[in-house]
Amino acid sequence: MIDVGIRSGVRHERASSGPWIWPTLLSLDAPLVAVVWQLLFATTVHAHVAPAATAVTALAVWLIYVADRILDSFQADQDARQPERHRFYRAHRTAFWVPFLAVLLFTGWMTGTRLDPRTLHAGIWLALAVGVYFVRVHALRPGAEQLFPKELVVAILFAAGTCLPIATGVGNFQLGFLLPIFLFVLVLWMNTSAIEYTEWLRLRDGQADRPHQSTILAGRRLVLLGIAVAAVAIGASVSSTFQMARPILLAIGTSAIALGVIGLRSRTIPSHTVRLTADAALLTPVLFLVVFRS
Repeated sequence: MIDVGIRSGVRHERASSGPWIWPTLLSLDAPLVAVVWQLLFATTVHAHVAPAATAVTALAVWLIYVADRILDSFQADQDARQPERHRFYRAHRTAFWVPFLAVLLFTGWMTGTRLDPRTLHAGIWLALAVGVYFVRVHALRPGAEQLFPKELVVAILFAAGTCLPIATGVGNFQLGFLLPIFLFVLVLWMNTSAIEYTEWLRLRDGQADRPHQSTILAGRRLVLLGIAVAAVAIGASVSSTFQMARPILLAIGTSAIALGVIGLRSRTIPSHTVRLTADAALLTPVLFLVVFRS
């Protein structure tokens, strides 16, 4: 049940508790999602991805998410409007500096000594793109969020980082898997939009820090978007054209259905539950990895 109060026009929800909230607070959920999708893509195309490349992917995603939340924690005090993970970083950001720097140094060493040259060079370009994103997001003037489709950009960068070690090692990967990658980006965009749209409505009363219109549209039409993405993905999975990509397409379709169901229930469950379940909906590759390898 949602525990909501009104104070200065802002809605408050009772803070969540329990062990399931810690992966989100410690920014461990995004690396896990990246790893399971990377393993599914690699298994499906029969590509060998070095364990070091997967480890670098997980560590890099963790660093990006922690850095983003640390920078967010320096914004003007708006605790009443911020989701729980942001309040957590504001209260404990000094505790993250040592592990962040340690992981950063270790990831730099792994990147320079364990990655093959093609993956390394592609990773440098992707890191530059992430850097541009950071400058764009954290140098925004108040109200400029409406002009920048942050959630869509995050989905594109996340998909690129997840698929990068595979794309650099498989010559026909980019051409043969354009549709699955496109649908993968859409599922990631559904996830980020569902979370941002729900938090904007619940915590900021649909007023302050209005997100980009594309995010609002995706959040409002999450059910229809889920049906459309699932229909395309599952339909393509039974086609001989995409036979090789069938496990990926089925995982995408399952995630899209789960996110659509979350959209159907999003007005009756707390925003932190929307976030947790939206992230859980992206763990469908675990099921298909088990089925594919059995």
